[in-house]
This record gives sequence, C-alpha cells and structure tokens, in this order.
Amino acid sequence: MTPDERARVDSITAAFDRSRRHSPIPGISSTETISTTGKGLRYAVLFVLVLALHAAGFLLYQNYSEAKSTELIAQAQHQALEDARNQELAEMRAVAAAAQAAAAQLSKAMAQQRYWQTSQVTQPQPPPTPEYNVVRTTQRPQPVTQQFAPTPPEPVAKNRSSEHASIAYNYLVRKKSNTWNARITSTKQVTGWEGRYRTEFEIPRNTQGTNSLQPRRYEVLTQEKDGQITAIDLTTKGY
Repeated sequence: MTPDERARVDSITAAFDRSRRHSPIPGISSTETISTTGKGLRYAVLFVLVLALHAAGFLLYQNYSEAKSTELIAQAQHQALEDARNQELAEMRAVAAAAQAAAAQLSKAMAQQRYWQTSQVTQPQPPPTPEYNVVRTTQRPQPVTQQFAPTPPEPVAKNRSSEHASIAYNYLVRKKSNTWNARITSTKQVTGWEGRYRTEFEIPRNTQGTNSLQPRRYEVLTQEKDGQITAIDLTTKGY
C-alpha cells in the first residue's frame, strides 16, 4: 500500500469514528436516544411495580384464604363438639327418665303387694255363742273299703319248638344229602340262650346199604330273633 493510499484510509477511518461518536444510531440524534432510553426505563419501572403489586395482592389473598379456612375448620369442630355434647346430654336425660319410670312402677307394684298382704290377714273372730237345749246326733264314720284291681296275668311265652324242629329239618336236608328220612329225636331250648333251640336227628344205618346197627346222628341249632327263626349251625354227632 502506498503512503497516499494509507493516508486516505486513515482519514476515512477517522471520519467514521467521529460520525459514530456524534450519532450512535444512524438517523437518530443523541438527544432522541437519551429520551428514548428514559422512556424505556420508566416503562420497565412501571412494569416491575405492577408485577410487585400483583404478587403482593396474591400473597394477601392466599393468607386471607388460609386464615378463613382455618376459622371455618375451627367453627366446624366446635359445632361437632357441641352436637356430640348435646346428644350425650339427651341420652343421659332419656336414661334418667327411664330409670325414674321403672322406679315408679316398682314402687307401685310393692305398694299393691303390701295392700294385698294386709287385706289377706285374717281378722280375729269372736268366740262362738253357746247353744242351749240343742241335741246333736253324731254319726260314726263308715269304713272305707279300698278296692284293688286284679293284676293281669303275665303273658305266657309261646312254645315254638315245633317250628324250630321243622326249620332244622329243612336245613339238614339242604346241607346233607340222603337225610330226607332223618327222624327227630329231641328239640330242646339251649340253657342260657333265649330263643335258641337244639334239635337232634337220627338216621338208621341199614337204610344206607350197610350192616352197621349204629345210626348216624346230627344236631342243628336254630335261633329266634325279631320273631323270625333261622338255622345257624349243623354238627355231625357220630355213630
């Protein structure tokens, strides 16, 4: 760069610096700039004041609402306590009235009982007036004859030995073959067993194709229970 060019650049720079100091914003003077700045500051201050007033009003309203709510809660609690106390007093009065009525009824009943007891006391009777020239006939009491009803006879147990024998025979024929010709030798009740009978049978040996004279013998036990007779045992007695 030549010295002339350098000098021209320096002069342009100096002129630009001077114009910038005298007029910071192109087309607006310094006085207008200061006035505009003051108005903006005032608006800012007013905005801050309005905002502060709104905040203070909100805080005051919140405090008032909390105080009012606390007062309402306290009033509600006090009213509840009063209602409970009044109800308790009413119940106590009702119990006292019921007790008083019961006492009055008891006193009335006791008074009536004393009246009846007093009225039922026998008054002393005056002595009888003696009677003269009166003949009384005394009759002797007649003896009372006590009659006793005759004692009914005890029922006699029915002898069912023939039924026991018949059931024993059928049981023997069913259990042993070739016993249809068995004859009954005895039917006796078993000692110590109510309703139990022992029936003995005998079959001659010569009817079985043998020369032995010893007969075969069997014994059948029968039992009566609830009016029904059944065979319960079969025993071969020997020869």
